[in-house]
Amino acid sequence: MRKFPRWRVFYLFVLICFGIFSALGDGLNLWNPSVFGGGTGVSAAPSYPTAAGAKHNQFYENSLTPSEWIQLVHLKKAQQLGNFGKGETIALFETNGYFSMPSYLSFCKSFASTDPSLLYPNQIDVWTDGKLLHLNRSSQIIRPNAETLLDTEWAHVVAPKARLLIVDIHQSGIQHPLTLSTMQSLFKKLHVTVVSSSIEQGLQPLMTHNPLLQERTFGSRQVLQWIASHYPFFQASGDQPGHVSETVFAPQMVIVGASQFVHHTWQVAPWEGAGPAVWTAFASSLQREAAKHPFLYRQTPDVVWFGGNPGVILSDSRGFLGGVEGTSLATPTFAALFALADAAHVENTGRHLPKNANALLYHLALQDPHAFSSISVKNTAFKDARWRPGQGLGNPNPDTFVLDLSKWNDSTFSQRSPLHLSLWPFYLGLAAMLLLFAYWIRLVVSGSLALDRLSHLYPQVQRKLALYFLSGSAILPLLLFAERYILLITSLQLSGSQFQRIILFSIILFIVTILISFLFLQWYKVYRTILMASESIAQKGEQKR
Repeated sequence: MRKFPRWRVFYLFVLICFGIFSALGDGLNLWNPSVFGGGTGVSAAPSYPTAAGAKHNQFYENSLTPSEWIQLVHLKKAQQLGNFGKGETIALFETNGYFSMPSYLSFCKSFASTDPSLLYPNQIDVWTDGKLLHLNRSSQIIRPNAETLLDTEWAHVVAPKARLLIVDIHQSGIQHPLTLSTMQSLFKKLHVTVVSSSIEQGLQPLMTHNPLLQERTFGSRQVLQWIASHYPFFQASGDQPGHVSETVFAPQMVIVGASQFVHHTWQVAPWEGAGPAVWTAFASSLQREAAKHPFLYRQTPDVVWFGGNPGVILSDSRGFLGGVEGTSLATPTFAALFALADAAHVENTGRHLPKNANALLYHLALQDPHAFSSISVKNTAFKDARWRPGQGLGNPNPDTFVLDLSKWNDSTFSQRSPLHLSLWPFYLGLAAMLLLFAYWIRLVVSGSLALDRLSHLYPQVQRKLALYFLSGSAILPLLLFAERYILLITSLQLSGSQFQRIILFSIILFIVTILISFLFLQWYKVYRTILMASESIAQKGEQKR
């Protein structure tokens, strides 16, 4: 029988490499308060207190009006540079198409005395129930929805001359599928230039995993990837854990978190979704360069903007509400700010800004540190970085942001950052896994061929050996695959300093390695028995001849 020299050492080495370089890599990425591309574990806004409750709790009095908000974020100059969004069309993805034009106009008229730009005429369209509706001044699509009105009213505050398209993705499901061809036709017809999705739970509920529906329903990777590839796409990080786990796979998409203004200082909203997109998307080289940290997985959010305390005023069928917060406020206003920059760029160059908004913003932050304002953090590891946990690149400085992008030179957009050497352990682990898989296939194939030779002489023995061999061949790879999940769950339960967690994790990894190695040894004994019996039959055949 041909022997496999040092097979035990080889197998243990490969297994340990796979465990340390991949599972430990996951553990190091997860040893922070968040998991799966968003989530601090705290549920919060958006909140919509009733008019009576808002006044009783002084939410209404303290909430920001459009003119107060514009003054707080220093937006006026940016609006002038971007001609108030003239020529832009912003698509707003919503969970329904409920919209009240009277409530929207009431919002505009109420604050036009202090901010006359709100009275600029702009067209609002709604795609719902498989139809495109062009709204007039009296249009009201039953049950006005605060989420939809929040997006349209405050996107209008930022870019008053921009056209707004409400895309009802809830009604775009099975009954009225918003197919890729329909989406392409709709966006082309209305000349969409920027896309925003501030849905409270991201797009996760609409991401179908049924392969029969992948090409039909909105939320399929094909549709989302097409949007992110052809339009600047801004997605809310969500106000609860895990909201962007199904959307971060699109590297062009910008994940928008929320900041708030408390005690005259900017702070990160404590409830925003933030964290690594574990097993979902790798960090880009630009994000690693901006963070000065060798992230393995993509980190969210990419940017933040005002979406928290003290909240803003909203108008819907219940009247005026106060204290409205959420990343569902930050995302459409940030998309509208980008629309101002795009309008300014078109005016200066005759071309729209690059479609890859994510790479564009990271390039901008790396080239001009004044385009974004970082919020102070206690984590000294990111003290000199452009990207910081929980806030990404930070709050945009609207006038600098729009001015820089209005003069953006596309020729500088092809720059790429080199691969960080700290990522090589992951690739070594991946290579070890592939090597192990090839070695395993070799054993299974040779054992199966040898097992087939025993069927004529030892039928009972052959059936017993076949049961052990084939069951082990199927179960052991599953156990090896489950190893990473076991280690992942274990890493989330560990506490103490990072040094203590690494020690504990290494001990657990050693125990798991011993267990799987023991099971492999039992299977390998069956494998060697089959080979020895097969060779014995071959030798007897030679002797007879």
